[in-house]
Amino acid sequence: MASYGNMLIFFWAMCVIMFAPFYHIILEELAAISRKDAPSIPFLNSVFVGNPGTGKTTVAKIYAKRLVETGFVSKGQVILTTPSDFLGVNSGESASKTKAIMEKSLGNVLVIDEAYSLRGESDIYRSAVDTLVAYSPTKPGADMSIILCGYKAEINDLLDKMNPGLKGRFPDRCTVEFASYDETELDMIIASKATAMRIDIPYKMR
Repeated sequence: MASYGNMLIFFWAMCVIMFAPFYHIILEELAAISRKDAPSIPFLNSVFVGNPGTGKTTVAKIYAKRLVETGFVSKGQVILTTPSDFLGVNSGESASKTKAIMEKSLGNVLVIDEAYSLRGESDIYRSAVDTLVAYSPTKPGADMSIILCGYKAEINDLLDKMNPGLKGRFPDRCTVEFASYDETELDMIIASKATAMRIDIPYKMR
């Protein structure tokens, strides 16, 4: 019988299957855009919002890799970051660190996990966000994609309050909201995966 620790490992291993609906929606849009009769190159920035454990970061990584594979960005790297990578001890350092990240992201896909943590009253936060806005794509066809991940209310607060230009870089149409799975759905997914892997789940865990 598998230990509880092993069960957790298997649980996380099957998460990609749980997030497949969101992944396929995104891929369908990319496929439509890639057709010869597509009217224009897409605006590649995205915002992934939802509760903890709904797969925002996992799907962001998959989506980023897909953008690279389909040639929407020229260099083909996925750059994973958190707000701490953008923030310095003062406003000048925040601006410098953010500029360096944005320049590195040209031709690539930049994923900012827990992006709402860029909110703050201090100048170090505002400087980072202002620099992010200055270097972010403003129109379709730009050789860069930025994906913000985080909780819905907090992300909306970031977009609405930190810099007027930020909302324009990530308009509402770029947002994908990840719904939470209920207990029954999670039980079914775990039971199905465990059966496929021949893992015995103790009754009290079901």
